[in-house]
Amino acid sequence: MNPDCFQTLLAARGNFRVERCSCGSISLHAGPLTLRLETDALEQLAMALGEAAVNNRADEEDDVEYSNLRIVSSVADNDDMDESELPTGLNAQESDTVLH
Repeated sequence: MNPDCFQTLLAARGNFRVERCSCGSISLHAGPLTLRLETDALEQLAMALGEAAVNNRADEEDDVEYSNLRIVSSVADNDDMDESELPTGLNAQESDTVLH
């Protein structure tokens, strides 16, 4: 960067800042790390990060959906069973709640 250059802030969020230099280069600051990019590279990076964020969100939603599922046995409805025979450590009251 030329000492005569000046920076224009394009965006900032949290520990991230993007600045455009008067000479045309783009500086992406991520905490203590700085990347100097050309405009085309910034646009490609932005598209890649956007796609990654969307895919990551979809993966997280799938993980939450599956984490809410529980396998329970129908043997919990049998009154002759004691609590030690219930699946995954559920007591009788919890099993009734899960099954009904």
